[in-house]
Amino acid sequence: MQYVKIKDAIVEQIDAGMLAPRQKLPAERKLAETFDTTRVTLREALSLLESEGRIYREDRRGWFISPEPLHYDPTKTLNFTNMALEQGRKPKTELISAKNILANKQAANLLSLKPFSEVYQVNRVRYLDDRPVVYVTNYIRPDIFPKLLGYDLSQSLTDIYREHYGWSISLSVTASAPVR
Repeated sequence: MQYVKIKDAIVEQIDAGMLAPRQKLPAERKLAETFDTTRVTLREALSLLESEGRIYREDRRGWFISPEPLHYDPTKTLNFTNMALEQGRKPKTELISAKNILANKQAANLLSLKPFSEVYQVNRVRYLDDRPVVYVTNYIRPDIFPKLLGYDLSQSLTDIYREHYGWSISLSVTASAPVR
């Protein structure tokens, strides 16, 4: 199980600070020579490291050391952008689609809606340091947030709710009455 030894050796270097976040690893051919192994065995080790979130691959560029995971603390913020910036990361949100739809079963259950109710469905991709990290679907009640689709939905929904509708999100992740 040579690939496990290779994986452990790379983890040891990451943990010791010898390999920094976003640092590029040597080419696979060079790494295979360094560990005196085949590229097949090396790729097995790299795949293990990738599955653990220790490294990531960029097409045609190679393997890189993963940055620290984003730490979510709902007592500090519920805003993805602010949370990422506070941790020294570069956040971005890309709007995929935003439309008014007939509430599906999931949306109706989540929002306690009656049959044939309409909701806004907002689909977005969140990025950290130019890498996609999560696909998010939000279901939003148009009766509470009319004309929401007219706003820039690549921005924080939390901020839009607060600034344009007077709603704030509490730490228990439930909406509160408008603040006036």
